[in-house]
Amino acid sequence: MFASVTDDSLGLLAGRAGGARRRSEHGWHSDAMTESAQPLIDSSTFAPGPVVWEDEIWVLARHDADGVLGLSLLHREPEGLGQLDDEHASQLGRIGNRLVRIIEHLPESGTVSLGRIAGERVCLTFEVTGVPDERLHDIAVKLANWGGEARA
Repeated sequence: MFASVTDDSLGLLAGRAGGARRRSEHGWHSDAMTESAQPLIDSSTFAPGPVVWEDEIWVLARHDADGVLGLSLLHREPEGLGQLDDEHASQLGRIGNRLVRIIEHLPESGTVSLGRIAGERVCLTFEVTGVPDERLHDIAVKLANWGGEARA
C-alpha cells in the first residue's frame, strides 16, 4: 500500500514510492522527473523546422505541408509511441487535444488533420488549411498558457 502525507497549503503529496508530487491547476506533477533531469536535447537536431513551442519533454515545430499550416509535436527523447511511459502518453493526448482546440477556434481555420510519422521518436502531425503563418505566435502563446514556452 502506498503511504502518503499531504500538505494542501503547498499542493504536495509525498510518499515512499517515488518522491514528491506537486498539484497545479492542470493536475499532479512529479518532482522526481525534474530533480534528476538531464540537459535538454537540442530541438534543432530533430525538429523538421522552426520551433513554435517547447517544454522539457515535447517540441512543437513547423513542417512543410504544401501550402497548408503544418505542425509536428515531437518527443525530445528518441522513443517510439509504444515505448512512452503512461505519463508521457497522457501528456501527448492532452497536448494534442489542446492544440486541435486552439487551432480549430481560430476564425480562419478549417478542420485539423492529424497524422503520425513512425520513426525514431514520437511525432504527431497537425495540418490545417486557412491558417496563415502569422498565427503561429497566437497558437504558441495559447499552448504556453498550459505550460512550456512560446517560441514563435
